[in-house]
Amino acid sequence: MDTLTFPKTVLAEKVAANMRVHANTYAEAMRGFRSEVIGTLREKLCEVEEYEDDWDGDVSHGRTGLYLSIQGPEFHGDDYERVLAMLTMTNQDFIALTEEQFAKYVMDEWDWTESFRVSTSTYLAH
Repeated sequence: MDTLTFPKTVLAEKVAANMRVHANTYAEAMRGFRSEVIGTLREKLCEVEEYEDDWDGDVSHGRTGLYLSIQGPEFHGDDYERVLAMLTMTNQDFIALTEEQFAKYVMDEWDWTESFRVSTSTYLAH
């Protein structure tokens, strides 16, 4: 099957619904991420205050200073917005989609879906 044709309004509604789920998941993950960042910074601050003048950063690992790396959740709202803008601007009432496009726009299975799940799942339990 090369392509199938779908009503533009139905397709736009599905993409918009997928975008809302994506945005809600991201927002919830950001709350967890913020909590993680604050907790990590508090731990580091306590460490610096506890050791006072004896605090040496991370000299035991050959570094001085303070290094933090906390990966935040991904956001891909612009992908949904692009598709919705295209659907809004076209004068066609029916849109032909390939199987790959259907998987993205309707089934919400994008190339980045797995990395989005991984980047948010860490923070959703908070």
